[in-house]
Amino acid sequence: MKVEEARGLLRRIQKKYDEDPNDQWRVLVGRDASGRPTQIIANSSDTWQIKGELVKPNLFAGVGLKLEGITSENLEGSGGPFYGLRPVERDVADRILKTHKPSIVSDVLSRPPIATTSLKTIDALIEGPILQSRAPLVPISQSQRELEMRLDRGLHKLLSSKYPETVYPYG
Repeated sequence: MKVEEARGLLRRIQKKYDEDPNDQWRVLVGRDASGRPTQIIANSSDTWQIKGELVKPNLFAGVGLKLEGITSENLEGSGGPFYGLRPVERDVADRILKTHKPSIVSDVLSRPPIATTSLKTIDALIEGPILQSRAPLVPISQSQRELEMRLDRGLHKLLSSKYPETVYPYG
């Protein structure tokens, strides 16, 4: 399991999603015990963890790695609809925004997800569901603790080299 920059890892995950958007995709977001944004993305065969920092208002810098032996069915909240991008018609999007009716959202979430390569022909879409953890995402085993430490070291190395102002405030 190699720690790598999040940007490249997310591109590979997106490619895997595009190959099979109907797979059992799950996305869990939260913060680690130190308060850093953390994401766990999984499908039926693979799971990745990404940890990072918002270094500018529109720039997330992070690192991630593939977690061995964990799939989407191992993640919290494994019932209900799986994550995906689902097209919606403009009038349906307007009804969701105006009425906030859960039945309309449930109807849209029951639609099959589409690949990102199909987005050019879509008026609007709903992305999700994305599960938000209120409690910090903490490791549950010694091996996960070691992975957390590797991610922390990798993130510190990335921030130190590319965004030193986030680590060393005055120079």
